[in-house]
Amino acid sequence: MSLDGEVAEYLDVVDEHNELTGETILRSTAHAKGTLHRTVYVIAYNSKEEWLLQRRHFNKAISGGCWDLSAAEHLNPKETYADAALRGLEEELGVDPQAVKQSLEQVLPPSLHSLHLKTASGRQINDQEFVPLYRCDYEGPVHPDNVEVSETRWVSEQTLLEEVHADRSKFTPWFIETLELMGKLVSRPQLAGVA
Repeated sequence: MSLDGEVAEYLDVVDEHNELTGETILRSTAHAKGTLHRTVYVIAYNSKEEWLLQRRHFNKAISGGCWDLSAAEHLNPKETYADAALRGLEEELGVDPQAVKQSLEQVLPPSLHSLHLKTASGRQINDQEFVPLYRCDYEGPVHPDNVEVSETRWVSEQTLLEEVHADRSKFTPWFIETLELMGKLVSRPQLAGVA
């Protein structure tokens, strides 16, 4: 266990080109120091092209209670992006990997995502990760992990974008960033001196 009560989780360290360095590091240390590592995002779609969203559990240190992608998962040491995507869907939503393996495809290549914020407890997070986006086809069932996820829902793209335009704060910052990278949202430029 780590100092904050979480299970010790190790990540592969990567360089600025997303190449493995051969080092591993505790996730908590990577997030404290801004060490480059790998994460994967996944969106599951049903036959109506609705998106499967999860709502992060309210007890999560970052973006608790916010709506998120179907799954977002840090890669374990030596794990591939595709394997981490399947593991994330299974662990967070109870999705049988065999049910989605054939349709799993990468739709955005890995790009560097940075997140700098303080948790509710005051811990500084400096998350620097290379993240691709995968998609898959899935009809259900969904059995969310009650520790990670408070609820799930299927939503049309139009309804999702209307909700995001109405209040971005109801969604995780990485979900908003992913929508921008997908070309679904126009990014908001930062004004000088405005956080």
